[in-house]
Amino acid sequence: MEETNIEQESTPPTLKTPIPPAKPNYVPIIGILLILLIAIGAGGYFYVSKLQSEIQMQNNTLMETNAKVNDLTTQLSDANKKVEELTCKGVWDPALGCQASKLTLVSPNGGEIFCMDQKNLIQWTGPSDMESVQIWIKKQSLSRNIGEFKAVNEVNENVGLGKLEWFGKDVIGGTIEPADFYKIEVRTLYKGEQITDESDAIFTLKNCS
Repeated sequence: MEETNIEQESTPPTLKTPIPPAKPNYVPIIGILLILLIAIGAGGYFYVSKLQSEIQMQNNTLMETNAKVNDLTTQLSDANKKVEELTCKGVWDPALGCQASKLTLVSPNGGEIFCMDQKNLIQWTGPSDMESVQIWIKKQSLSRNIGEFKAVNEVNENVGLGKLEWFGKDVIGGTIEPADFYKIEVRTLYKGEQITDESDAIFTLKNCS
């Protein structure tokens, strides 16, 4: 019996369709980046706003300080003007329209010889609006009051000139004893201030008759 070879048709292998690779999903990454950018931008905005606010506060403080300094400068200027009105800067200056609080003994200023029972001239200068002066004669630590007299006899360039013809007597008429070491002191109360001056050096009082 013959064997029959039956050729079996072979089924060709099935080809599998390749699966394309998945496309990357960038949406979450972009979202995260956007969130970061927004956060950074917001933080920068708030930082800049805070910095601007601090600068504005400093400017306001500086303006307030400048205003206070200006006020103090104005007050100081007004005070200086008042001082000038009262004291004239301590300088004789007719251009200011006032006199300084200064009293100066002109004579005797040292070295003179005054004679008892004779006319001796005591002279001084001071503000032209002085009312009166007291005159004292001093010997070492002792003082005797000669008297209180009219302060100004004449005015020369806004300076008051005063003088007294003195005959060697004190305020009650007592005779001053002769000596070689006397000084004269003049005193006055001017605008609430006690001002004085005295001889720079000693003078002599003697009996010349």
